Amino acid sequence: MVKPVGLIFAALFLSLGVGHAAAQNVEGLHMEACTEWRTFNGNHYTRNACRRAVTVWFMTLDGSHRDVRRLERNEAFDTGIAAERAKDPGWIGATCPAGFRPNVEFASLNKERFFASDYDCVPD
Repeated sequence: MVKPVGLIFAALFLSLGVGHAAAQNVEGLHMEACTEWRTFNGNHYTRNACRRAVTVWFMTLDGSHRDVRRLERNEAFDTGIAAERAKDPGWIGATCPAGFRPNVEFASLNKERFFASDYDCVPD
């Protein structure tokens, strides 16, 4: 009877270790939830409200403006696009931890994937 109890504890310990390892990999997922997109002084901008540095991709759907920026914690990025103009052609954005990139090509062709946040971040 001691052996089955020992096996139960071993299985429990192993599953906790696997869960911990999976939690550490969560940082590879996109970080849109802590990136704020807003209007400031009439322009469209974002601010990194995450706990770590991120890389932000921004592109208008008409392709007239495209930028990639690394942002430190609390750093802001002014896209240079008037907020009203950004609404007209529309835009997509993606945010990954610094050193990562979207696993989907960042292009207007994939706009539905980015609108739905249907991408993960993979190491550069």
